[in-house]
Amino acid sequence: MGPKAPMGDAFQHILSDYLPDRPRANPTDDQAALVYLLIRERQLWAGKLRVELDFFLSGYWVELMDGYEATEERYRKLEQKQEDELMALLEKEGAVGKEKLLPAMAEAREQQLSGLTVQERRAFITHFTGCQPCSGHHNSIYSKEQCQNGLVRALNYADDQVLRTLGYQHHALHLPDVRLSASA
Repeated sequence: MGPKAPMGDAFQHILSDYLPDRPRANPTDDQAALVYLLIRERQLWAGKLRVELDFFLSGYWVELMDGYEATEERYRKLEQKQEDELMALLEKEGAVGKEKLLPAMAEAREQQLSGLTVQERRAFITHFTGCQPCSGHHNSIYSKEQCQNGLVRALNYADDQVLRTLGYQHHALHLPDVRLSASA
């Protein structure tokens, strides 16, 4: 059902008929095709799929760009609280109790995260709809600079998730410079 499929144009119109909020000019895509299958063949597919509501799986880049720092601060506070609780428990239980505490700490973290709305969580994927950096034919409502700056911030934000475990982070999300993390 993809745009390059032999019947891509036909599916484009079929999908638009079944999904009235979807612009007719949009090419076919896997997400729309999946929704179409769920509508048309609900009995066949519904029991085999799980719609995930607990994670922020895919966020639209325009909505995410200005919130990375606030999201990271929320997580930093949650993680600091969790680390403080772990240290207090370790002092009480001793190093031997650490292995026993980890599952409880993981459950506590999930409870803390459950207090956040989906949009307050880290997005698993930043979806750069409209930028099309490979083709260069981006949506005219975004400038080339907006898309490029957004991509740099998103990539540096993702880098920081890994770098943080090593004690580093970017000086600022729009810069390539890496420094020792404040919490290191």
